[in-house]
Amino acid sequence: MPKEEQLSDYINELTLYYSARSERQYEGTSKALSLLLWWLVALPALLTVTAIYSFILFIFPRKVDKHAKCETKICVARTFATSSKLRFLEEESVSFFSENPFSKVEQNNLYNLPLKHRLIAFFRSFSIFFKDFPKLSSEVSNYLPLRDAFSAIKLYIPRFAHKVNFTSYFSELLNLYNPSVVVTGNKEDRFALSEQTICKEKGIKLVCYPHGLEYAIQLPRGVVGDTFYCYSQATKKYYEDIYKNFDQTFIYSPEIVQKLLGRQVEKENVERRVVFFPESRGKDINLMILSLLLENGIDVYLKLHPLDSKDDYIELGLPPENIIDDFSQAISGNVILARKSTVLLEALYSGSLSCALLFDSDDSKSFHEQFPSLWDDRIKQVTDVDELIQWLSYEVA
Repeated sequence: MPKEEQLSDYINELTLYYSARSERQYEGTSKALSLLLWWLVALPALLTVTAIYSFILFIFPRKVDKHAKCETKICVARTFATSSKLRFLEEESVSFFSENPFSKVEQNNLYNLPLKHRLIAFFRSFSIFFKDFPKLSSEVSNYLPLRDAFSAIKLYIPRFAHKVNFTSYFSELLNLYNPSVVVTGNKEDRFALSEQTICKEKGIKLVCYPHGLEYAIQLPRGVVGDTFYCYSQATKKYYEDIYKNFDQTFIYSPEIVQKLLGRQVEKENVERRVVFFPESRGKDINLMILSLLLENGIDVYLKLHPLDSKDDYIELGLPPENIIDDFSQAISGNVILARKSTVLLEALYSGSLSCALLFDSDDSKSFHEQFPSLWDDRIKQVTDVDELIQWLSYEVA
């Protein structure tokens, strides 16, 4: 692939979603048809959506801080989970901004800028569009087969405008507050690379405290941050090896990981509960696992993913009172079961026992090949329900 600075902010996603590889470069008919598809179909669609979205963002009523002061350190926390994990940085005078495109009341919001800055961001969004689109269309045509090129259009039609405007408003936010350090929870996606691109242009230090597990995949533009805080020593060593040509520092600090992942709450119950955390993907696997747990008489509790529905699990026979709503109550001082998730690490730092349920072959492969932070001897691995029962009988006697 080309040098890092010539790659788009989307190249890591193309690698993760579609397995784009430089050694598998397409030529001839496939590349020509893909380029034709992107320029004749994707360009007008993406441009139309971006123009409408940019205009709505510009005219949307805002609550604006008219007395914005320069900030030394800022963080745009795109999700509540990221904001929650990074709140300990307020002690280091990090100012947090949400990323809510259509909020009228949030003052510390990326998009709630003064009119002058919103106007600049509006016009800049078109400049960013015509910088991003040629790179993305070229990379899709070079590194993806035609069927994936079509799939990528469907993927980015609702997402391209969001990224373009995020980049534009983020750049203007930095112009307004003039920080010396930007903190991010985004580690490798289009938003992360957008932050990295802008920070490099402006000479601002970028520090990453990753939200979500690090991948054991060498990405074309790596993970972001002049400084990157790893979830484990295994990740630190792995990243120092595969990204040795990148100018960045990888740090593993148990104290920082404890602050990022640990939850300690006062609990009414003193006995450990067995709590299963289903994943947002592979719903059939979640249901299969819960069925096995119930069939074998395991008194299991459930902490649902925000995108999941409790009705599907109650239909399997799970008592409604065995669903725990509060994350901190679920993750603290219990026995945590999950497939391949950050919660397996969060459990270790929250006084819980941690067990990976690798009943599915794809889950097992992903666990062992994709997520170095889970390569921790403290996380028990089981491949079937009998092995789990044996382990539980020893740990939860």
